[in-house]
Amino acid sequence: CTLAVLLSFWVTALWFEIYFIKLVGAFAILAAGGVFAILAAMRFKATPVFAIEGDILTENQAPSLWARIQSMAGKLGTSPPDRIIAGVDPSIFVTAHPVTLANTTQTGRTLYLSLPLLKTMSIDEADAVLGHEMAHFSGEDTTWSMRVAPLVARLETYMRELSQNPLTLSVFHFLHGFWKIYQISLRRHGRNREFRADSIGANMATPRAVSHALAKVSAYCQYRDEVEADMMKRGKLEGDIGLPAKLESGFPGSLAAFVNNKSSITSELPHPFDTDPPPAQRVKHLGLCTEDVLSEPALMQPAGRT
Repeated sequence: CTLAVLLSFWVTALWFEIYFIKLVGAFAILAAGGVFAILAAMRFKATPVFAIEGDILTENQAPSLWARIQSMAGKLGTSPPDRIIAGVDPSIFVTAHPVTLANTTQTGRTLYLSLPLLKTMSIDEADAVLGHEMAHFSGEDTTWSMRVAPLVARLETYMRELSQNPLTLSVFHFLHGFWKIYQISLRRHGRNREFRADSIGANMATPRAVSHALAKVSAYCQYRDEVEADMMKRGKLEGDIGLPAKLESGFPGSLAAFVNNKSSITSELPHPFDTDPPPAQRVKHLGLCTEDVLSEPALMQPAGRT
């Protein structure tokens, strides 16, 4: 900004032996505005709060589930979640971020379980998923994410302010390269965290249970998106739309189509805080062949008791 103000004087003074005080003043005002915007962006502090829809599942309501999770946490030398939230969103995850539930803010460790998604899994597959999530606690992944997320939000705001001021565009382009490299580093770190959690989930069950669970989660998320998009297209948004029954009855056929479409498992799984590696990479990291996993009859068998 200072350089721009100086150039507004020296360029005209050296080349044309004249200077325009109004031009220098205009650049000074723009520079002051740019500095103010940058300082305001640097002072911005983000405290992400994630909204969740569901119900808290107490230990009295689900003693066997809580006992299973507490046992896994004990084996990994970490504390169990402070709460389990059960819902219908197609995701299973843990977080240490503050979450809002029914207009109240919950702090500490949260485990979110999708009940419809769990119903598609066998006991081994569910154990693999729960072991994977407890591994994120034991590896302090949720704490790391909670600390990094506000910094990333501040940097994004800072970059946006730089890009919107002509006098700071050069600084923006310089930092943009750094931002891209930083994103690559974040993704690499996140990928390694997922691989570690998968390995621990495999120890809690089996590598095949992890692989089957990954395939089912991928297939279920895709199928739910398709069903919801179809309902939106048809305008079926009032009254009892029968979404749970439709998802449960149609999922076996959707899973079969997913298995036959080998490219499906290469898509990334949805996650509210991170971008997970594609399931195919995670299956390979477990030492298994994706084609073999998808062709196993056990993958298509009904979950039975869950």
